[in-house]
Amino acid sequence: ADYWTLSSRRHAYTVVAAQIASLGEQTYRLELINHLATRKLSHQDVHIRELAAEALGSLCREPTQKVIAQVNEKIIPDLISKALASETGESTAASKLGSGLASGTVQSRHGAILGVAALTEVMQEHISADNQGTIRNLVPSLEKIR
Repeated sequence: ADYWTLSSRRHAYTVVAAQIASLGEQTYRLELINHLATRKLSHQDVHIRELAAEALGSLCREPTQKVIAQVNEKIIPDLISKALASETGESTAASKLGSGLASGTVQSRHGAILGVAALTEVMQEHISADNQGTIRNLVPSLEKIR
């Protein structure tokens, strides 16, 4: 990927990331998914969070068993706990994510919800029953927090 290929942020997130993810034996894809979920969905810039959610969805569009396992066991639970973290009482799992922003900030919760939505859209039949129930209860849980 040269300068002109990466110069457009949207192109870098949606096209180049998918091309890089296809290299190797899923290692790049898994690491990109992890990076987007733990770092970029918590970014202070709303456009970066939106692009990260879009890229996360595109990287998980045709998931392998490793991707399904990573999303169900780590990514979705971490995103949900991050979405439910309040600014005063942070969730334990969310605070362990190590993102640039503190868990419980509006940006962090917004990115987590965008990520869950993107993953739910593309991985509907691959999301575990436990995660489906938690996702179903996400909005009522958020309303309780307000």
